[in-house]
Amino acid sequence: LLHVSAVGLLAYEAGVPHEIPNKMAEYLSAGVPVISSLPGFTADWLVREGCGLSYNANDATSLVGAITSMFSGDRRDAMSLKARQAFRAHLDAEKVYADMILFMENLVLSKKGID
Repeated sequence: LLHVSAVGLLAYEAGVPHEIPNKMAEYLSAGVPVISSLPGFTADWLVREGCGLSYNANDATSLVGAITSMFSGDRRDAMSLKARQAFRAHLDAEKVYADMILFMENLVLSKKGID
């Protein structure tokens, strides 16, 4: 289904805890740009990476505006390319785990000989 989807929707009520949901990574991995109601880090990240838009939770007019904006001109296609790039650069398990292993190795090496 992801590969035939035009956009991924992260529709959350206002006030829910807002981390990066797994669903966002799934959308991005398939090159599906995201429209999200999550504020803060998620909203900033989507804009910074150029792979999604935000709207105000519980506000249908804001959602319609985001959808309209997403489908103006070739914006959705451009965001689709950015979605894949953002996933590969920041969320792909091979990248994330490789960085985590390097961090742990450096941590262990920095503590060697310290009791």
